[in-house]
Amino acid sequence: MKQKQEAFVNWIMTKAELVKINQIHLFFQGTVGKEQGWTLFVGSMTYPLNIEKRDSNMLELSFPFLFPFGEQCYVGCGQQKIPLMITDVVRTIEFDNQFFYNGTDLGLSRFEDKLMLQVWAPTATNVEILLYDNWHTDRFERFSCSRTENGIWKASLDQNRLGGFYLYNVEVNHSWNLAVDPYAKMLSINGERAYLDIIEEQDVDGVSIFDKKPPIIYELHIRDFTIGPNSGTKEKGKYIGLAEEKTRTIQHFETGLDYIKHLGVTHVELLPVQDYGSVDESDWRATYNWGYDTTHFFAVEGSYSTDPYEPFTRVNELKKLIQTFHSNQLKVIVDVVFNHLYIREESALEKLVPGYYFRYESNGDVSDGTGVGNDYASERKMARKLIVDAVEHWLKVFSVDGFRFDLMGILDVDTMHEIKQLATSIQPDVLILGEGWVLPTAHEPTGLASIEQAHLLPDISFFQDQFRDSIKGDTFEESNAGFISGSIVASEAFINGLKGSPSLVKYPSQAINYVESHDNHTLWDKLKLLHPNESRLILEKRHRLATTIVLLSQGTPFLQAGQEWFRTKYGVENSYNSPDWINALNWDERVKNDKYVTYIRDLILFRDDYPVFHLETFKEVEEAFSIHESIQGCFSFTLKDKDQILLVIFNATNKEQKIALPFKGNWQVVVDGTHASLIPLYRLGIDYVLVDPISTFVCVNEQ
Repeated sequence: MKQKQEAFVNWIMTKAELVKINQIHLFFQGTVGKEQGWTLFVGSMTYPLNIEKRDSNMLELSFPFLFPFGEQCYVGCGQQKIPLMITDVVRTIEFDNQFFYNGTDLGLSRFEDKLMLQVWAPTATNVEILLYDNWHTDRFERFSCSRTENGIWKASLDQNRLGGFYLYNVEVNHSWNLAVDPYAKMLSINGERAYLDIIEEQDVDGVSIFDKKPPIIYELHIRDFTIGPNSGTKEKGKYIGLAEEKTRTIQHFETGLDYIKHLGVTHVELLPVQDYGSVDESDWRATYNWGYDTTHFFAVEGSYSTDPYEPFTRVNELKKLIQTFHSNQLKVIVDVVFNHLYIREESALEKLVPGYYFRYESNGDVSDGTGVGNDYASERKMARKLIVDAVEHWLKVFSVDGFRFDLMGILDVDTMHEIKQLATSIQPDVLILGEGWVLPTAHEPTGLASIEQAHLLPDISFFQDQFRDSIKGDTFEESNAGFISGSIVASEAFINGLKGSPSLVKYPSQAINYVESHDNHTLWDKLKLLHPNESRLILEKRHRLATTIVLLSQGTPFLQAGQEWFRTKYGVENSYNSPDWINALNWDERVKNDKYVTYIRDLILFRDDYPVFHLETFKEVEEAFSIHESIQGCFSFTLKDKDQILLVIFNATNKEQKIALPFKGNWQVVVDGTHASLIPLYRLGIDYVLVDPISTFVCVNEQ
């Protein structure tokens, strides 16, 4: 048959994308001539398109009118027509400004005598609610949503629908997707559907009930802390198991909550309790994970619940845990993961507004500075709002006392400012800290919340990895030693860390000082790699010295649970999905090493009692801190306040060291290699001290 339209003999359209608010890229195969009549089809309406640029396989088309978001559109010329996909435009400033919604009613809310569901989906052309009677049925009722301003879709339901489950069915880019409500506060098992009910907020009045103490953070995983056979816990691996009081080992030593109280820390940091996707909640013992695979920002993880099938149970049990900690003078920090989503392609955010919530490289690839497949685009207005709203939810519903931001260096400075401002307005003493690593994400580095920008975020604390590595050795080089583990060099990074890291942060409290966390080798395992033939006694001394340095430095001390009894993960460097026998705390080791536990507890009491160890400004540090003597492997400094001078000595050598006292006077020993006390251990009657090998020594002179 003779071809009647000669213009289309040699080419065919393959893809049409809206890349800017008034610009379309049309891709084709073959050779396009000088055809006229390029058209945008919107329902029964047509609009002319202008050719702005031609490439070998692409036309750049423009139009002078407001694009009809919410309508199915096609691009065509002559007899050819192809669906228009909304792509790069969602990452433009114009799109962000046009569709930003600052309301407080996204997700499920009550409006008069109705339930209101609202979702932000500006690129969708149709949105439905599928309502299920329970979590497992396939039968559903369908409710249509209406589109309103700012790309919000909404529908109202009768109050008698409470207790059901729902999904959004969204038509976007000419296909239908099922998506869980990203603002869902409660979920079905494994987060497959949102639950149709409302959690009541509670008064946040925790500020007044706590003693005023400088923070000492204790990091733990709910399952690790309670799952061990000698934990004394009834509900092992569960929220309420961690809330149990008066738990003991079979030898009658404190465990669980009572143990944390006994130790004397101020803040307990819980590894992620946001809903995550890597553990089957219906068979939680079969798999293990730290929980950094977040799927829903607002909802509580169900694998730590005694009944993951009942949505309210996990909420109430986590509330009980936090309330119990509060009643025992312990504040709670939650570890939150906002830097990425678990399996981007399957996430509700990607299904609702494809391409918006994640960063992209200039070549179109998804940015992967996190190393787990995607980077969350916190700088976009509705992406930022989602995080800020989630933080508000955790504060108002659970009365948490702080947030630890995983890979905080992915998030932008403005988002962290907004979070801090909002959080402080609700909980004035809120503690915000995070991993300020510099990561290769698709964003200008100076605008990211990395430790290099700490001066822009003076109310937020950062993990100090330089000090960490100067103490124990490079975390990522197994053979590299630090001050306590063989190098015996008091490096510039080491001295800087002792002083609160003035070269890195604006205030000492911004420096989170630590030598181990859930990530990487435990300190014990690092020492075993460095010194496989060294006696246990020497390894214990090195370990004790490292922890003591953390506690006696300016800044905010941070301990991993079990560090104070030489916790091991049996050489496993990254135990994120290792079995319980690797990750569980061994409470028998707590019993065996009770002397070390007592030493750390007494050091914490000692630190609390001497304000000169937790000064608020670097001006105060400069006035108080003086290097006394620094010889190979033995570093000493003095701390001076109005009434006293303290001499602190860290001896990392395997020899006894003789250190002259700063001046003659009434010097009394308060810390040595095995004891720490508020009551002097003994008085020095000579003008020098002898410091045991691989140990700490502190003496005080009252003015």
